[in-house]
Amino acid sequence: MRADGALIAVGGGAWGDSTDPLPVTVSHDEGGSWEEIGAIVLPQQYNERYPYHLARLPDGTLLCGINCRDHVQQEGGRHVSGHIALNLYRSRDGGETWTGPHKVADWCHEGGITALPSGKLLAALRYQRAILPDDPPDILEQTGGSSFPYKHVFLADSDDGGATWQNLRQLTTVFGQCHGFPTALSDGTVVVIHDTRYGPGPPSGRALVSRDEGQT
Repeated sequence: MRADGALIAVGGGAWGDSTDPLPVTVSHDEGGSWEEIGAIVLPQQYNERYPYHLARLPDGTLLCGINCRDHVQQEGGRHVSGHIALNLYRSRDGGETWTGPHKVADWCHEGGITALPSGKLLAALRYQRAILPDDPPDILEQTGGSSFPYKHVFLADSDDGGATWQNLRQLTTVFGQCHGFPTALSDGTVVVIHDTRYGPGPPSGRALVSRDEGQT
């Protein structure tokens, strides 16, 4: 939702296998009708794209994260060719124009972004990838992976409103704890909710808590 109460949507039915622009639409009647006001154009190298998260910062800036894929091929849990990147687009005029791509991280998918009391942003990311050529031979044993090494929640930080991202780091430690979403309290406490659908224990939603804006 925009600061003026209008609803914003990106993509419509244009997600998936396509290189067409992603339409940006607005509704001023709580979703009763929609009007196209802009579009996000991805670099032509990407032949697939999937939604990550649409967020509004306290200053009204809109952020749209897009999982972009470049002819990815994998065989037997090993990466063969292509690339996956999470790119962010930013709008300061309510969704009419967008800047980007601003790269968040490689091999990342679903999750969310929250603004911290300090003004920084914290992103929760599903980090999932096949075995890369420079991985050690025992990568699956190190990560607890099954056929591919990573399917975990990672975090990343931005101190410039999403233009640049750094400090990519692993949060969950059990393979399959992968769908995370963060929220922040006014005292700097951060909570990341994530799923544990494959165990240990019964399938469940769990939470990790930080008292220092997601650093520990």
